[in-house]
Amino acid sequence: MKLKNKALWGAVSILPLAGCSVFANTTPDTEVEDTSTQVTSTITVELSSNDLDATYEDSSIETVTFNGTSIDANGTNLSVNGSILTISGAGDYLISGTLDDGQIIIAADKEDIVHIFFDGVNLSSEDGSPFVLLNVDKVVLTLVEGSTNTITDGTTYFATGDEDPDAALFAKDDLTLNGTGSLSITSSEIGIHSSNSLIILDATVTVDSDKDGLKGKDSIVLQDANLSVTVGNDGLQSTNSVDQGAGYIAIDGGSLDITSGLDGIQAQSQVLITNGDITVNAGTTATADQSGKAIKAELDLSIEGGNLAFSSKSDDTLNSAGTLTISAGALDLSAGDDAIHADDTLLIN
Repeated sequence: MKLKNKALWGAVSILPLAGCSVFANTTPDTEVEDTSTQVTSTITVELSSNDLDATYEDSSIETVTFNGTSIDANGTNLSVNGSILTISGAGDYLISGTLDDGQIIIAADKEDIVHIFFDGVNLSSEDGSPFVLLNVDKVVLTLVEGSTNTITDGTTYFATGDEDPDAALFAKDDLTLNGTGSLSITSSEIGIHSSNSLIILDATVTVDSDKDGLKGKDSIVLQDANLSVTVGNDGLQSTNSVDQGAGYIAIDGGSLDITSGLDGIQAQSQVLITNGDITVNAGTTATADQSGKAIKAELDLSIEGGNLAFSSKSDDTLNSAGTLTISAGALDLSAGDDAIHADDTLLIN
């Protein structure tokens, strides 16, 4: 199956700092600026051919089979040490089976593209992250059509430094999930964490984690994805507050259901919702000194369509520390404090 490359353009706001659009074919400006000077800019997402590809050739793909506590793998870039599989080079890899208390490690060259296909994978670890992307240009994880896959981390992590893996699916570089199969993640820490960009296209993903659900430092992009996220802290989080053009979350189409102890969707720069069926129940365990907003953006929050039902137990539902624009969509808001709040300018078209 080849995923569609869909170009979607958000309406340009009349506000001085609130113009936005998604899924164009230009590269974001990544010039580093001081946090205090970061401004609202056009959100631009580049979907590469690798992001959109959900196919493989039988003649060239390398296969890996998990057998409980052992691994069958033969290939130039594959090595096995007990229940640890290491992938050290670019290529396509088809993985199936169950691995108890094991781990997948990707340690390739910085220019390599690694494409993983999950076809009925049940992967777990007892003492940390079972799937770690240490070094690579990009990893594409395709959920094979009709497949059901699970990832479960340990209740404790043996390494807890700032640079150590802190998620069931942890990536130090770009990560894309696509395909029409399903993936369920259970984590005592974070469900999915990418130190760069996190893109989910078409896939069905369920995350149940004690801390954050999905974390993309530079960005999170959801296009026609179907996500269910139940977490103790933030549901979706993008944390880059320094690099201009980063720290945003863009959602177009699909469905998203979030139940979060703290914020449902939180971005250090911008949040853009173009379309989709989105339900957020936020702040279920937030105390008086914690943030429990349905959506929280530091620079700009723009809603351009969708069927949206947002609630926050004791906090604002929609909150922007800068500008907030609602141009279209059906919104049902329930707030413990303000339903809609912008520190700077609010525009409802």
